[in-house]
Amino acid sequence: MIRPARSLATALTALVALGAPAVAGAAAPTTTPTAHAAGHFPKAVVATQRHGVRLIAGLDVGRRGVSTLADVREVWGAPRSQRRDGEGCDTAWGHGLHLLFVSFGGPIPCGERFLQTATIRGRGWNVIVGDERYRIGQRRSAIPAHAKRIRGWGGGGYQLASMPFLGRRTLSVLAHVGGAGRIDRFVLFIGKAGD
Repeated sequence: MIRPARSLATALTALVALGAPAVAGAAAPTTTPTAHAAGHFPKAVVATQRHGVRLIAGLDVGRRGVSTLADVREVWGAPRSQRRDGEGCDTAWGHGLHLLFVSFGGPIPCGERFLQTATIRGRGWNVIVGDERYRIGQRRSAIPAHAKRIRGWGGGGYQLASMPFLGRRTLSVLAHVGGAGRIDRFVLFIGKAGD
């Protein structure tokens, strides 16, 4: 059984235990291309309940963190796959992680598009939200009873976190529960491209 973390500091300590390098103030990208290529890819997301996603696999995606596909490539190297589709570039680095980079201002190269959403699939991933920890494969009963049910967006699911966005609050972490009654993916809204 996964026990709740006591604070964001404890959550970051847990992330380090999962294989991420130490985070100094979480202000700079913390995963290096070498560490990623060597398989030291921490399968963890750190978010707060009211301020959104801070780290994805050790990469700082917070307010002052990475923004574009070019930024992420500098840290992790080239994605394993990249598919351009209209406004978006869907990228995968393996480990069940897809990042969607978009631009709403017309056609621009994928490298200049902004991180908008992430989808996490596959066993071994942990999502730490405030004092709680969730994982792929966990039963629906692990999601708090007060979690808001969201229909449609990201395939629907339960809101675990929100964030301020363009003068209002919006969904930030969504847990999708599959037919087996277990969490089968997380959809994260980062929102670097705006609305």
